[in-house]
Amino acid sequence: MPSRQYFFVKTGLVLIISALVLLCGCVGNSVVETAMTTTTTPSSVETSEKWTISLVISDMIPKELTIKEDGTIQLAEGDNVKSHSINIEEVDAIKKRITDIGFFSMNPVNEGDGCCDFVPHNITVTREGEAHSVYCYNQCPEGFDQLAYNIKSLWPEEIIVEGFA
Repeated sequence: MPSRQYFFVKTGLVLIISALVLLCGCVGNSVVETAMTTTTTPSSVETSEKWTISLVISDMIPKELTIKEDGTIQLAEGDNVKSHSINIEEVDAIKKRITDIGFFSMNPVNEGDGCCDFVPHNITVTREGEAHSVYCYNQCPEGFDQLAYNIKSLWPEEIIVEGFA
């Protein structure tokens, strides 16, 4: 018959392992969790507000394209990070597009029910510290694909997107 000390050690290990499993399950899908953050709907683009616009492309080599208020644009592709500058007018045009398509009222998670090799995209717009993210797998809200294209087109080189199949 096992000793009482053995029972408490075994029970403690089971509790620790269970807590780790639960913890890992809660933080496992950061793209969808990020997409759940929302903010209020702006009525218009206000130039005094600080914005950051981020497009994450989850393909074979994950990519993140980030546009900052000052016109700095950065592409992180795997471990490789490059920077470029764009005109403030281009930043303002993207901000206007975001507002015009109703980005801040889009559903945060859009997975669709289609099959096969789609490449997930997630756009996050942070304005004055408040963020709204929209994740799309294959059935995107109206205007989302065009916005993703507009963001990608600000990078001076073609961004190659490869699926997993």
